Amino acid sequence: MGIDGKNAISEFTDKTGIPVKSIVSISDILEYLKKNPSKYSNDIIRIENYLKVYGTDDVKKNFKLIDQKIISANNQLFQLVMLQP
Repeated sequence: MGIDGKNAISEFTDKTGIPVKSIVSISDILEYLKKNPSKYSNDIIRIENYLKVYGTDDVKKNFKLIDQKIISANNQLFQLVMLQP
């Protein structure tokens, strides 16, 4: 996800005019890992935390990930990610 909220693929295509076709997406990988959560629990948590910050709105909605934000003392907006030890 770019600073302007565009996903990286759209941003690249807009800048270069070259379309991008994914062979495997992060959604595909996460779905695969979730088929065996006991083996991949740490990886699932790490990917979900990454997607909470950098994932597109569609990905967050698809995996029911909550985009959590906090406001600092000087009113700057920061994204809060729940990290697991």
